Amino acid sequence: MSQVLNLTPFAAAVRPHADADGHVVRLLIVKGVWDLGRPDTLSAEPGCLGFRDAPLMVRMADLVLDTAQRAALGPRLEEEIEWIPSDVVPPKPRFDFIVSGYGYPRTGKAEYRFIAAVARHRQVAALTLCAPRFWRRTLLSGGGGVAGDFVSAVHRVPVHPCLSFGGDTPASATPHNPQGMGGPAGHAGEALNRIALPWVEHPDHPVTDITGNPLPAGFGPWPENAGHRLAHMGTRDVPWQRERAPRPPRDFHPLFHNQADPRLQWPEAPSPGEAIALHGLTANGIAQVVWPSARPVALLDTQTVVPLKADTCIVLPDEGRCAIVWRCLLPPEGHITLRACDA
Repeated sequence: MSQVLNLTPFAAAVRPHADADGHVVRLLIVKGVWDLGRPDTLSAEPGCLGFRDAPLMVRMADLVLDTAQRAALGPRLEEEIEWIPSDVVPPKPRFDFIVSGYGYPRTGKAEYRFIAAVARHRQVAALTLCAPRFWRRTLLSGGGGVAGDFVSAVHRVPVHPCLSFGGDTPASATPHNPQGMGGPAGHAGEALNRIALPWVEHPDHPVTDITGNPLPAGFGPWPENAGHRLAHMGTRDVPWQRERAPRPPRDFHPLFHNQADPRLQWPEAPSPGEAIALHGLTANGIAQVVWPSARPVALLDTQTVVPLKADTCIVLPDEGRCAIVWRCLLPPEGHITLRACDA
């Protein structure tokens, strides 16, 4: 697998990739890291946003949490979650906007409930962020439960989907979130009082009582077994195992590779100079990603221009950096040259 002649300031790599028919092609990945709000300034220290062959996994215990949050998570503190996704995935049909970080109250003080949002043009994707609380059983016939009171105000909440509604929940038509929290399935009576409710809510689907099944939300990377990703995985049955595995099923759809919250999956990447506002996602209140004009151009055998498409932006608001990833598939042969240009 040939290497790329990289004449740009961006990181680049070539990896083998098997297409749906099992033919091996080349996956070209290019990644640039910028300072937030400064589209012409590449970050001098990409840090954990540098090129990644594997996702960055983080223990929940290593997140910045208040005492009440740690107590509410209990044994889950030792679980690992995907904080920054791997760059080695095929080109995505939609553009992913992923935020790996925390939401903060506008007041700068600890609060019980507050809002964080990503705004692009007139489209706003918001999260309601909550302090810890637990289910509270009710005396309804057959058992019941409602959302209990907040335990303690908090200074920040990670905006990761693992802290949204899910976990042990019954099957339903709404997207399932196995890594989530607050699912009451199989619990009743006093046992409900020990189940922590989610800290991250979709504003239109708050957790109220045990009969509901709120729509999960979260700005971080969603896992492979999230409902809206599983819907595109295809039929993995015995005939598939016998006839096609490890190739994907015939009804597999590449939307499976999109990891962002469905509201932050866009048809196309932003345009140069376009600003995406981050509300309540830094301790200072508002930050923004301003889309750069510089982009990579790939040439095959120095003559053929190969379409190279930006399909992911990963933002670390607290570190003041964001990464943009471009990808394309190339034939198995031919020299690859990468140049930079302004759009």
